[in-house]
Amino acid sequence: NKMKLSIVIPNYNDSNNLIDCIKSIQKNKPTNSEIIVIDDCSTDDSLSLVHKKFKNIRIISLSVHKGIAFVRNIGLKMSKGDRILFIDSDITINNDLIKNLLNKIENNDLVFPKVIFENKRIMHPLLEEEKQYPQITACFMIKKNSIKKNNLSFDETYSYCYEDSDFFLRGALKNLKIKYVKEAVAIHKLKKRKNTEKRFYLENRNLLYGIRKFKRTNTNNIYHPFHYSSLFKNFITAIFNYDKFDWSHYNRQSNIFEKFILLFKKHKKITAKNRIVLIYYFFKAILWNIKK
Repeated sequence: NKMKLSIVIPNYNDSNNLIDCIKSIQKNKPTNSEIIVIDDCSTDDSLSLVHKKFKNIRIISLSVHKGIAFVRNIGLKMSKGDRILFIDSDITINNDLIKNLLNKIENNDLVFPKVIFENKRIMHPLLEEEKQYPQITACFMIKKNSIKKNNLSFDETYSYCYEDSDFFLRGALKNLKIKYVKEAVAIHKLKKRKNTEKRFYLENRNLLYGIRKFKRTNTNNIYHPFHYSSLFKNFITAIFNYDKFDWSHYNRQSNIFEKFILLFKKHKKITAKNRIVLIYYFFKAILWNIKK
């Protein structure tokens, strides 16, 4: 009996959420499926908790911290199922998510659900363009065959941040059949963001890397972030020390004028230090690309 589905959960120091994530999957997974936790060298009690609370879960434990792109590639290689469902450790799923995605993937290469926050606010897809091609890897299902046929994997240069947009953009360029399944719902935990300065650096480093990578590729009809305008917006957020990942405040659906006004309102900051730090990281990110 061939394995139908591999459910891959990348984890890095997220023990509390990881347990909730696995519980929500176990209630709903089909019989001929496997759950694989790929741990990116966590220093918390993630793995001992998984061992203690669950049976029949494959654990792949990295001895060096490699970043999410590397972890997902291990998932693509090591999974035994015809279909691979990636779920982040800070996600729980509704009862019919797996069934709905499995139904729709029959005639598609890749399917993705609606992702909402615990407070019911929609995280993704928000814009009409995001319904054509996903931008985040929080939860999606792909056929093993489609990966092999199109030689798809995650670009490990990114480590994390924009490795998801890059993967889906290349999938779209290879004409994968991609479908948004709105009746499948994944719930994203509301968490305080950590390492926001490091994140800001990586975001700009990787954004510019992606811009350079795709600059000679015709991506006209495909929605993606790899434009110089995205980099310019990030420079503005550095000047105003404005954290655009603050979901309670920032809305991607707002028009340019509304977003501009937000800069002058009370907002969540990227750094508690002087904003000069952000300007430094912005130019450090550019320098990394010049050297590469």
